[in-house]
Amino acid sequence: MALGRPLPFSWRTPLAAAICLGGVSWALLVIFRGGSAPSPAVAPPTARQATPGQQNVKIVVAAPPPSSAKLDDAEYKAVVATTSEAIKSTLARVQVSAPSALDATSIAMEASETANIFVNPDAERTAAFLVARGDKDHKFVAMTPKERDEFLRTTAQCFADQQPDLSKIEVHWRYIDGQVIEKLKDSGSSTPRRTFDDVMNPEKSSLTAMEVIIPVPVKTLMMGTKTCRLGLLIGKTKANPTWRTMQTRSYDIPGNAGLLFPPH
Repeated sequence: MALGRPLPFSWRTPLAAAICLGGVSWALLVIFRGGSAPSPAVAPPTARQATPGQQNVKIVVAAPPPSSAKLDDAEYKAVVATTSEAIKSTLARVQVSAPSALDATSIAMEASETANIFVNPDAERTAAFLVARGDKDHKFVAMTPKERDEFLRTTAQCFADQQPDLSKIEVHWRYIDGQVIEKLKDSGSSTPRRTFDDVMNPEKSSLTAMEVIIPVPVKTLMMGTKTCRLGLLIGKTKANPTWRTMQTRSYDIPGNAGLLFPPH
């Protein structure tokens, strides 16, 4: 093209400019009006809605549950006993290295109490549960009653008020005298400080542990209520021969769903 000759007129140029101007105007309108917040595909049943640009990081109920909704002592003991009996029935079917009747009773009761602390969260019972297991210096125990209630409302809602399926309980020996019997599957887990060294060094501690797995629906952080199996590693060592909850685990939960374990 020779220099100095005017460029040929094209209808595409003004059309592109008009489209660009229209898009910018629409964007400005959306920004200044606030737009419409996108709604999540699945909203956690008890999650507080995050403001635009933030993610939900805690499961929080709007207000503490009414006292009438909590199980009284008699009701709670009855639920624990029912769960314990279901676990004992499953333990009775173990074919290899079956625990003694005394051990089976202890394993079942410990697993039942732990499961029901998760499913029926209560500040006073949780503090007593921790103290009974030697966790007198646990941060939860040191809290005021108001702080305990708030803590449970923000960290204990995953399993709260869910219904365990006691007909599908599984039990597996994981360690006997420090030897691995069946490896723990890769899954979400939470290990109390009091048992961390024993679980991390089972041979050194001569860990004997059985995992009790109970199907329980769970409220996730990002994906609503999901099917879950709650795994409770109940064990003892030479130094501490009483059956205690060594670790809690979750199975079947998508990796990006997220769970918050209550104190245990």
